[in-house]
Amino acid sequence: MNKRKKFPLISPFLSLNLVNTEVVSHGRRHELLSEEQDLLDWLHIMCEEIPSLDKTIVTMSQIELTEVLHLIYDFRLCLRNNFELIADGNALDNKWILSLERNIERAPYVFKIHAQQLVQIPIGSIVNKLFSLLSLDALQLISEGQLNKIRIVARVNLHKKRLPTGQ
Repeated sequence: MNKRKKFPLISPFLSLNLVNTEVVSHGRRHELLSEEQDLLDWLHIMCEEIPSLDKTIVTMSQIELTEVLHLIYDFRLCLRNNFELIADGNALDNKWILSLERNIERAPYVFKIHAQQLVQIPIGSIVNKLFSLLSLDALQLISEGQLNKIRIVARVNLHKKRLPTGQ
């Protein structure tokens, strides 16, 4: 059995975890989803870390993985750009919100009880399910003000890094 690739920045938020699959180190961006197997490994880890996720997203065919990998890069860039704008206190881009809502419409949800938890399960193709899950998570982050909290934490951490040491 192959060992799964490790992803260093994992949170309870699927969309934020996707953004964190491209990391910056020493001023350079590093792609953690460079091939289809990386995406599949990431999906498995997401299902382990976020138990309420629809597990069928890990059953993608090779063709679906290839299709999704290229779409995921564009989606991630859009997420990152909009998350950064929101975290910096800018207004929401209504066109972006509408695109997230359209992703959800392509794979709307049914609700089921699993392990005594209410679980949202998107209905549609596996590709549409993945983008529906990511979009719903992003909208929940926005509506709950989680991105503002991220901004505060990031600024505190940045401030700590600038403090002189040894004084």
